Amino acid sequence: MHVCQFCLFFQKGNEVIGTSDLGMADTLCHFMTGGHKRPLIGSNKERYKAPSYQIKEGDNINVDVTSPGATLALGMLYFRTNNSAVIDWLRVPDTQFMLDQVRPDFLMLRTISRGLVSWDFVVPSFEWIKSMIPQILQEKAFERKQGEEDDVMIDYETMSQSYCNVVAGGCLVIGLKFAGTANQMAFGTLMKSIKLALTIMSSQSHVEQTGRGVLENCMVTILLSLAMVMAGSGNLEVLRLCRMLRARIGPPHNIFVTYGSHMAISMSVGLLFLGGGRYSLSTTPEAIGIMLCAFFPKFPFHSNDNRYHLQAFRHLYVLATEARVVLPRDVDSGEPCYVPLEIRFKDTADYCGEVFRTSAPTLLPELDKIEEVKILGPRYWPITFHIDKNWSTLKLLLKKNGILFVKQRAGYLSYVLDPKGYRSVLAKSLTSDHSSHTSVKPDVIKAFTTDPVISSMADYFLMGKDDCQRNRTLQKLSSILYSCVTQEKPEVISTHLRLDQVLNQSNFSLTHLGIRQLKNILAYYNSPFNLGKLENVSSTQLLQMEFLLALKSQLEDRLDRWQAANMEGIVKYLQTNVVESCDLVLLSAYVTWYDIPTPEEISKIIVEGGPTLPVLCSTLPHLPVNTVMQILAAWQAAV
Repeated sequence: MHVCQFCLFFQKGNEVIGTSDLGMADTLCHFMTGGHKRPLIGSNKERYKAPSYQIKEGDNINVDVTSPGATLALGMLYFRTNNSAVIDWLRVPDTQFMLDQVRPDFLMLRTISRGLVSWDFVVPSFEWIKSMIPQILQEKAFERKQGEEDDVMIDYETMSQSYCNVVAGGCLVIGLKFAGTANQMAFGTLMKSIKLALTIMSSQSHVEQTGRGVLENCMVTILLSLAMVMAGSGNLEVLRLCRMLRARIGPPHNIFVTYGSHMAISMSVGLLFLGGGRYSLSTTPEAIGIMLCAFFPKFPFHSNDNRYHLQAFRHLYVLATEARVVLPRDVDSGEPCYVPLEIRFKDTADYCGEVFRTSAPTLLPELDKIEEVKILGPRYWPITFHIDKNWSTLKLLLKKNGILFVKQRAGYLSYVLDPKGYRSVLAKSLTSDHSSHTSVKPDVIKAFTTDPVISSMADYFLMGKDDCQRNRTLQKLSSILYSCVTQEKPEVISTHLRLDQVLNQSNFSLTHLGIRQLKNILAYYNSPFNLGKLENVSSTQLLQMEFLLALKSQLEDRLDRWQAANMEGIVKYLQTNVVESCDLVLLSAYVTWYDIPTPEEISKIIVEGGPTLPVLCSTLPHLPVNTVMQILAAWQAAV
């Protein structure tokens, strides 16, 4: 049975106890260690009756064929079960006699499988790797001295090869467990391991004891493990290693740097820039099984070499990838930007309340290991994704290229334009001085925003205006721009300007609609149902109350002057609904602003002989009393 088929039984070792598969683990152990062939029973008796026609088989199991698959199958079957019996089966032999019974390259597979079974105890440290190495290997590997007689009881070549394979297997276990995490402890451990391999490769005596082919296979295995940990990160140190190893072409390197070595190096570069830096590797049980098949540490000698591993399985790594990149973009300009990010991990038995701060664009950890992602810092409005609230939104965002739109605060520039925050601090200090809001220079406004429309408006209207203090229109425009930009309300600049135009243009702008809009805005802001009043956040209201009150005062002053000159026309309209001597536009604005009833409604309450002051005050409640008295005097004079 091929090892890939055991992906179906991944982590199912404890579930087969008590079923017909009770002997599966024992059978796999027998195929791993070798010995006399056992009689086949059941359906397997006829299925495997015919012997191999390529290898002469005797009464013993050919472990050169069966051991690799059986070893990894044991590890995959009992993945993360911490089964002590299976761990003992996979332990590296600790005596010279037992080491002579196992091929050194099989020790790498046993170390990998042992790490799979004891998954919860894997630690990304070189001490953990050394704990997998028997004492005899630590003492005797690379210890043969030139010119000295060898100890006939010690096979230094076996010791050295076994040591290298166990270290490489431990590194691959770390690479599998911390794949796609960019864990700094794992990165440091694997970097230390590959530097150790390079040091051994540079020593002629060590190379002669171990064999250059064994060292090469172990070194590219460690490199591949390092690339798995840093998958998608584009780490430069790993890339430099890949470039250095890739440069070994031509004589004398082509003797031991085979096609498989270059394939492993190319796979490492591909993992390092997985999906253009948008993807990384997952560490789910299914992904671990897939990566074992894709990164099986037995590399071919040439492009058609499929004797030990079907090279088509190298492409299975795609099934273990997932998009986890977050790419912030400014919602106003659409340009990419840097934002500080806080990632809160779920509590586990190993850690509690763990928080990690980084800067986006970045690759997020696996979503099933975190509970909150938050945009931090004073420059951008906060955004929070929590596992109990809007987690599905984050998942959808990652599936759609990971673009996250963020809103920049007023008074702050992006980290690209202002990396240290000096200009942002200057802009913030300007907001505390309210003495010169009516004479703001364009450069001050540009310190708060990068919006090209607002910058162009400031340049066009405010640049080079020496008499700005005497120009009322430019003063008001300067004040509006400054207020809206510093309080992060650039969207209401046009609203301010439209309301100002209602009063400051010709009489034709005093339409019923314009007056009614201003009246409705004032009614809302004075209403007890105003959300700003309810939440005590009046400073964040879109329109400033001072601006609205100024417009109200300006309008009432204009209407009062018109009223003083047209009192007879107003009284005649109220009495007879006839407009003769007064401006119809201003009369309409006057009636709309003060909510004056129609002449028909007034005639129903006015008794014969003319109105009285109390009746007229109740009929025209929005007019001042002195104005009502003037209307009453004009009414009585007209009668």
